[in-house]
Amino acid sequence: MKLRSTIFSRKYLLLLSCLCAVYISSCSPPPDLSHKECIPPPPPDCRPGLLTKVGIDTAHIQSGDFKYHIDLLPGSINSNGNENAITFFKRDGSVESILSAERDGDDGGVKQRVLASKLLPDLHFENSTEIKGPSFDDAGAAVYCEADQHLYFTAKAPNDDPNDFDLYSAKIESAGSGYELV
Repeated sequence: MKLRSTIFSRKYLLLLSCLCAVYISSCSPPPDLSHKECIPPPPPDCRPGLLTKVGIDTAHIQSGDFKYHIDLLPGSINSNGNENAITFFKRDGSVESILSAERDGDDGGVKQRVLASKLLPDLHFENSTEIKGPSFDDAGAAVYCEADQHLYFTAKAPNDDPNDFDLYSAKIESAGSGYELV
């Protein structure tokens, strides 16, 4: 029995010695990461000409070559009142804008209205006119969907809760010199 325990302890000791040798021999100094020379980058390949790549800020171009651009709109559409949303649609070869904004009401108070105005090529607008249709108190943000040719907008719900607004949809029709919701 003693012979067996001696063989076991010798195997154990031999295994432990091998593991220690591998561990000690595997330690090496870290590689030198300091750069003593800085190689200059190659000169740029400069070939002036027409850009054919799509830039990041103009990646999404709308039909008619419109592209998103941040610009403060002029005073004819941008008043001292609160403007909530603006959307655009094409009608008879021109681009029309629909604006939901606060404007002076007939009673002298401020009222939310949905207005239409023709967009001119230089980002200016013709005089805006209120879109006729059902009377809404405080019509809010509006967006035009070209797929179904409807205007989607919010308006004050017919109740006493001042913070309750509902969603509405209506088709826009020409009405004389302006538009109406039907």
